[in-house]
Amino acid sequence: MAHLEDDLNQQNHNHYYGVGGLRTIKAFFANYVNFTGKSNRREFWWTTLFETVFLVILLFSAGAIVVQHVLKVINSGHFAKGSGLSDLLGGSVVALIILLVVMIILLLPSLALTIRRFRDAGVSWMVYVALVLIGIASVLIFSNNSAVSSVVTGLVSTAMIIIELLPTKAD
Repeated sequence: MAHLEDDLNQQNHNHYYGVGGLRTIKAFFANYVNFTGKSNRREFWWTTLFETVFLVILLFSAGAIVVQHVLKVINSGHFAKGSGLSDLLGGSVVALIILLVVMIILLLPSLALTIRRFRDAGVSWMVYVALVLIGIASVLIFSNNSAVSSVVTGLVSTAMIIIELLPTKAD
């Protein structure tokens, strides 16, 4: 059985192919820039769950720090009508910078995981690039019509989710 797993891992260019649960966190960072392999649904969705929970906690924490700081500045009376945004946010900028850095760190492995998932579902990575470009173009082209932009972005997101839900395609 272990020999069969090793063959599957080697064939899919992913040492962690098919892991689930907490092992997906290790797989996520071990495959940081692995754009060549495959990742099955279980690996993708467990990682997505952990990443989403982590980012929600981080967003709420950063938001709480920002709100607490803004209320402190407003209640202290140091915020005047001529004060700028930097005066209002002040020390909470550190929390926002940490949030931004974490999101940038997670961007590359998330991109690699999504591309591996597309490949595992039998869909070219170029489809992912095309969908992202369509989403960006809709925001830029329809910037004055948020309804159209929202519909196109929603359709692109739906297409991505459907592809990510597809079962593994045998080669």
